[in-house]
Amino acid sequence: MHRIILVEDEEHLRYGLEFNLKKEGFLVTGCSSAESGLDAWRDSDCNLFLLDIMLPGMSGLEMLETIRQKDQSCPVVMLTARSDESDAVVALELGADDYVRKPFGVSELIARLRRILRRLPQTGVPLGTIGPWTLDLDNYRISRNDQVMALTNMECAILQLLLANPGAVVSREDLLEKVWGPGMSTLTRTLDNHVARLRRKIELDPKEPTILLTVHGIGYKLATNSN
Repeated sequence: MHRIILVEDEEHLRYGLEFNLKKEGFLVTGCSSAESGLDAWRDSDCNLFLLDIMLPGMSGLEMLETIRQKDQSCPVVMLTARSDESDAVVALELGADDYVRKPFGVSELIARLRRILRRLPQTGVPLGTIGPWTLDLDNYRISRNDQVMALTNMECAILQLLLANPGAVVSREDLLEKVWGPGMSTLTRTLDNHVARLRRKIELDPKEPTILLTVHGIGYKLATNSN
């Protein structure tokens, strides 16, 4: 059973989400502030964080930064009431797996959470080579000689899918469907931000990638001869 830490200061929304998530079989710890959310994390295991961006005291973005300093793999989904994408883009750059704009349908939110949880890389998968890097799904990381870079679960999922199609182009639609789930074609910006984060980790020059390549108008592929 998956445990979710929900941090939302709007009491009515928090209680409603807790009720619906518990009804769907999740274990939920509801918190009204980032500080209490971090305390709950210290006291129990967590499979997914659901964080409001606008919180009293420490913001959801600051809490996300704190989580990613200690744990790169646990999924984090952000809730935002802002109509523009500025906070959402920042959240993705800081390591969020996804974001959901308010107001949202509870059934859609739950479907997206389930898809993210299903996309957690499975242990026991053989190591793969990505350019000069070795992908280690068991430990959510890539390594090169003595250099080790931590990955989020969604970054692992993207690389795993590309690695399964060496040298071939994987379309945006396929990436969105197989990583985020069917009907998620509107998440193109989310995908692009995850790719940008990956390039900052694995490329010598993220602006001139030689490993994770864009095929304009189609999607992405891994180069077969990078080193």
